[in-house]
Amino acid sequence: MANNKSRQKWTPKKVMEEIRKLENKTASWNHKNNSSLYNAAVTHFGSWKASVRACGFDYYTIKKVSNKKWSDTDIEFLKKNYQTLSTDDVAKILGRSKNSINTYRHRWGLKLNLDRFNDDEKDFIKKNFKKMSDKELSEKLSENSNAVYYYRLKEGLKKSGHWDEEKVIYEIKELFEQGRLKNISASEPLYAAARRCFGSWKKAVEGAELHYDKIVRKGRRKATDTES
Repeated sequence: MANNKSRQKWTPKKVMEEIRKLENKTASWNHKNNSSLYNAAVTHFGSWKASVRACGFDYYTIKKVSNKKWSDTDIEFLKKNYQTLSTDDVAKILGRSKNSINTYRHRWGLKLNLDRFNDDEKDFIKKNFKKMSDKELSEKLSENSNAVYYYRLKEGLKKSGHWDEEKVIYEIKELFEQGRLKNISASEPLYAAARRCFGSWKKAVEGAELHYDKIVRKGRRKATDTES
């Protein structure tokens, strides 16, 4: 009930006021770190880009600024902390996207030390990786979730077929952020998992706090534009 009341407080005017206050106006950052405002913007304007434009900002200029060169301070922070902090944590602290963090970590050859796990920790990961998320495993081991993830890949410990509500919602939000959610096919594993976990694709999308009708309309409109 409290959530419904908080949603009702958002108006187009309020959304625009809050966007104008932001230092980081990119969609990716606000989707991850300012979800309440992001969802309200999508609700009232149809997309984050449209809401930013409604405020009088050049959306593509904002995107270019978000891809600005790394400062020496940011580079130093990443180099000092990538072994102990996850990509999510570094992205939040530096106000950058996860893709940006991963791209530059690989570019600078900052490889995670996967020999950090002792035999007991390795056994724990192998016994529990199917029923626990990487974040849960890392918390139990007081470790970096990135290290757990890459250790699993190295050892071939794949979570294929393991879908739960949390993973479905995460994947839906990722596709939405990439602009690919409207093109989802009923034959894809995510679609089947969403129906199994939530009862329908629509309920799964709404469970991710997205507006199903607007996404469907947007997908149909794009298809019509392509045909004409």
